[in-house]
Amino acid sequence: MGGMKGLLRISGTIDLSQFWPNGTSDADTADVVVNADGFEFSSDASPQAFRRTRVFDNAQLAGKNVVKTGRKVTVRIQGIDAPELHCPPGVRKPKGFPKKQTLKGNGGKFRQLQGETSTAGLAGDVFMKGQPKVVLCEITTRINVPNDAFDMFGRLIGDISFRIGGKTVSIGHLAAQNGWALPAYYNSMNPDEILTLQTLFEEARKKKRGIWSHFDKVVGQLNLLKFRHGGAFGKKEEQADRGPFVVPKIFRRQLRYSVLQQNNLAPKTFKDYLAGKPLKGQTTKGTKDAWTGRAAILANPTMKKPTKAPNGSLAGLLSAGNAFPSGAGISQPGDIVFFEQPSTLRRKNGAPITAWTFV
Repeated sequence: MGGMKGLLRISGTIDLSQFWPNGTSDADTADVVVNADGFEFSSDASPQAFRRTRVFDNAQLAGKNVVKTGRKVTVRIQGIDAPELHCPPGVRKPKGFPKKQTLKGNGGKFRQLQGETSTAGLAGDVFMKGQPKVVLCEITTRINVPNDAFDMFGRLIGDISFRIGGKTVSIGHLAAQNGWALPAYYNSMNPDEILTLQTLFEEARKKKRGIWSHFDKVVGQLNLLKFRHGGAFGKKEEQADRGPFVVPKIFRRQLRYSVLQQNNLAPKTFKDYLAGKPLKGQTTKGTKDAWTGRAAILANPTMKKPTKAPNGSLAGLLSAGNAFPSGAGISQPGDIVFFEQPSTLRRKNGAPITAWTFV
């Protein structure tokens, strides 16, 4: 994190009709086609210091190009997390599990209640009748080194803005102020980015805009709803999508935990799973998600990743009554800042990318 960061600016085009139900994008990710010389970096974030870079051309993460065919990048819109629209469980087989045997319940894609409503709502905000489908856009993200641009899944982390009605608008800001997503802050964000979004989120939460009236802190039984590929989304479908939803990060872990349960691999409780306790028959500890409070990281933007409870895992935010988030000074999703999982960009020959190169 830190207050002094450079600025990566990417110019390209975005198809505004890609959001569900017309397309398949959800409310917090989108595909952008980057211009041939669309990547520019300014080391001090000043306009005069921008220099063109091709450091991401042919850059790979886990053997896959981050700039895909047709110069397309998938953007994880920074600071927001919408109810899941089409989430696969994606559970990996643990050590010793039969190679030819599939994990029960590990296929398909699932959604949360309000997943359709949030995406359709955002789609209505960004794509209006009579306007072009494909428009010029700009992605911006405050980083210092190329490795910070993409997350562990190969998605570029940033804010997408474009012109609509004579004004420049941010997709992330639209989602926040109109209540189509919850806050999801990471230590990779600058303090000013967090503060700007938090103001928008708090206004939407207090006025119960969009999906906020359905947000539920109590983590109950997992409700498995299958992804609908599109089609009608009118009053009937909106009514069917109404109901409580939990923080999407928790839903994703509930989904994986349910697969482990079906295969008799799960730790004793969901809280044990969040705490990173080993799966049944395993000795290796599971993945944990470190976090801190928003106020704490704004006071110390360069803090190191916590390793001790309660900040060492999401279990520290789950109350005895299964409320999430809960804790000292924590009562809403916007009170939390998560720590980004590291990723390593590499060249085709496997060499890590550690510095900028300019045209």
